[in-house]
Amino acid sequence: MRTFWKDWKGDDPNLWEHEWNKHGTCISTLETHCYDLYYPQQEVVDYFDKTVELFHGLPTHEILAGAGIVPSYTETYSLSEIHDALVKAHGAEVVVRCRHHNLNEAWYFFNVAGPLQTGKFVPANPDGQTSNCPSKGIRYQPKTPRKDEPTKTRGPSEPTSTGTPNSKRGNLIVSTQGQQRGCIISRGTWFTAGTCATFRIEKASGSSSTSRCTRQHITILENALTIYTLCFQTHYNRNALYM
Repeated sequence: MRTFWKDWKGDDPNLWEHEWNKHGTCISTLETHCYDLYYPQQEVVDYFDKTVELFHGLPTHEILAGAGIVPSYTETYSLSEIHDALVKAHGAEVVVRCRHHNLNEAWYFFNVAGPLQTGKFVPANPDGQTSNCPSKGIRYQPKTPRKDEPTKTRGPSEPTSTGTPNSKRGNLIVSTQGQQRGCIISRGTWFTAGTCATFRIEKASGSSSTSRCTRQHITILENALTIYTLCFQTHYNRNALYM
């Protein structure tokens, strides 16, 4: 679980507690009176064991890779490409979920013949849930920074420039501990949810630069770090700037 079931905010135990309280407690065959020889928290262990087992049975990243759908900063994919590859592997309909046109989740559904611990999980179609992804232009981005981007800079020194800005456009994405935590919206405010503003980087006088929003002009300056070059996604992580 420490390897495969990670919390995007970096608090794994909190995520696991939430999943158990929301989902595990709803499974009738995990009620303590269903066990012949029950020991404390046995039902919790059974729930997480089975969940991880199902995860390994449907390795989404490997399934997509087998269909030629791999993480990329430049390539985009259609919903039908992603959906069809996952359906073929699962044997039933799959719900594909996106966040800001980025592939975010894949939901698989089952009917269980027997108890969760030992029963047979039969692939099933969704019960009302649908995809929220666009029909095309879906981004499936790597989890690591671009290789052509400079290494993150810590402390008061300015980050290394990748060259003269060329009016590049993109979003200002905020992240901490390597996890995305919202973005800058059009009024220059950090929101954890909502529509990200589109910025264009422009070289200003002196050593600093400014980001120009389509709706208003703002200067991004935090902890003595000035954004110099904006690529298509810039990650700001407290005292570290990823460009």
